[in-house]
Amino acid sequence: MMASQSDESTADWCERYRPQTESELQGNDAVRKRIGSWLRLWQRGTPDQRGMLLTGPPGVGKTSIVRAIANDLGWDVIELNASDARNAAAIRRAATSGATHFTFGMDGSFSREASRRTLILLDEVDHLQGTFRATSETRIESTLAVSRGDDAKNALTGDTGGKAELMRLLKVAEQPVIMTCNDEMRLWGAGQYWRSARDRFSALASVIQFRRATDADMRRIAHRVLDSEGVGSDGVALDRLLKSNPGDLRALIRDLQMIVESGVAHIDMASVELQLARGLRDQQIDLFPGLEQLYRTNSAAESSSIGRELEKTPPELVAWVSWNNGAVLPEGEARARAARGLSNADHALSALYANNAFRSWYWAGDIAALSASVVSPSPIDGRIYLSYPEFLRRGNEPWRRTGLIETLAGCSGSSQQAAREELWPQLAAVHDESDGLDANDFSLNIALGLDADSHLLLHGLPTSRVASKRIAEAYNEAQEKPVADVVELETAEEEASDDDEPPPGQQRLDLF
Repeated sequence: MMASQSDESTADWCERYRPQTESELQGNDAVRKRIGSWLRLWQRGTPDQRGMLLTGPPGVGKTSIVRAIANDLGWDVIELNASDARNAAAIRRAATSGATHFTFGMDGSFSREASRRTLILLDEVDHLQGTFRATSETRIESTLAVSRGDDAKNALTGDTGGKAELMRLLKVAEQPVIMTCNDEMRLWGAGQYWRSARDRFSALASVIQFRRATDADMRRIAHRVLDSEGVGSDGVALDRLLKSNPGDLRALIRDLQMIVESGVAHIDMASVELQLARGLRDQQIDLFPGLEQLYRTNSAAESSSIGRELEKTPPELVAWVSWNNGAVLPEGEARARAARGLSNADHALSALYANNAFRSWYWAGDIAALSASVVSPSPIDGRIYLSYPEFLRRGNEPWRRTGLIETLAGCSGSSQQAAREELWPQLAAVHDESDGLDANDFSLNIALGLDADSHLLLHGLPTSRVASKRIAEAYNEAQEKPVADVVELETAEEEASDDDEPPPGQQRLDLF
């Protein structure tokens, strides 16, 4: 991934020691060669596939590799990350324009040289909300007009149309487009059409899988960083630090920085143990290898540790374990014990909302992990076949609320925790089938910036039903209407007096 830089002014060591050239990179050698070969094809013309999707866990150097190779080639980089607005208009303005014209340098210079390119880097595209459904050109142009200083009432918000514009970009780009993501399935979506989205996308962009860094890679990086800082280390202590790390290079460098900046001139076992005890970082391991490791252990302490390191929340872990137990665990008492454990985990999760027993969130994760490990009387031998829980793809289960919670947090300006614990229960009450909004009333959810899938989810409607598809189509059509045709939250509140009847779709807004 990296090599040292002498820039002492850089406070963040991850930036200070970010690799500047390909020769300074460590790990994922085969992947690096594929990326470099594909980028060098652009020096001779436009390849058949104009994009590349880099997938893999965070901290393995996806972005660093791209920047380093582009630096070697002398190319400029236009970067759009997850913190930026990434709706259809934003992507077209920042990425599509740069990718469809001759190369302009960041200094304003212009070049017609075929060998000089502008690389379009879109970071963490799996964080794009919504579906691949295209939005109207009218709304895109209206939003672009706002950026030019015009007053437009129908501007896009959030990530509306972002995925569709990304697909369009990959068809028309005359400059290389590289995207990164941590979770492919999150990009494709959990609905029934995820395979179609994946296949359409893969036809336009190569998908490259990154792996965690090896112990040897991490050891070389650690020594390089420490040598640059003039700090020594005990071999045993460094091995302990590396063993605690699941192959996350970024986390390794941050651990080293925290230890050294605490005043340590020589890293020993005591300083490493203190850093690990602080718990300043969440350790995460790849899901399928981690699950297999979980099923093979008979240690309660180890299963708890593995469960917390998996890239899944306690509710998600309950879902994955319950789905795979039937295929992995032997019939009889093992499955019965596992079922009882999962039932207890489910009760622990419900206790969180029933009486604010927040620790039950962690108990549920621990119990779910135990339901996949110590329930078996003997270690599991042979190959373990794990699969993605199909019911998570149906679209209306509570497990899919993560994307919705992120959207609600964004539109309300709150944390995801606050959105989940405070806003979500009230929003669910507004949509309760017994005394809530009708599924054909779109005003509230459009005003909140939600997509059709989120609207169906809130109403508890399966996306596969014909009636649900009709509602989704009507919802998408309503989204394309001018804002004047949609009840806006602020406008409704300003116009309604104390004695006025609230407009349709607003009768329960007092809950907020």
